[in-house]
Amino acid sequence: LRALVREHRPRCLVIDPLSALSTKLTHIASADAAQQFLELCKAGIYMGVLFGVKSQPTLPEIVAAIDRAVEAFLKIYVAAPADAGPPLP
Repeated sequence: LRALVREHRPRCLVIDPLSALSTKLTHIASADAAQQFLELCKAGIYMGVLFGVKSQPTLPEIVAAIDRAVEAFLKIYVAAPADAGPPLP
């Protein structure tokens, strides 16, 4: 996957945690993982906006939050091979 991303330089990626995990986990565990991913995406932004402590997030803030969520999710649920190399920029 990393090689394909580096080669084609897509503008976006869609991560489908339910499909990716459904072959390894039960349906309930997959649903829990998907819920955890959504919570990771909201971390640091949603509650601040909800309670009026933070203004509407900027696009860079949203992108940074999603990047952190993807990195955390992959570290939790996907065992990277030893030669995977550094994270993508």
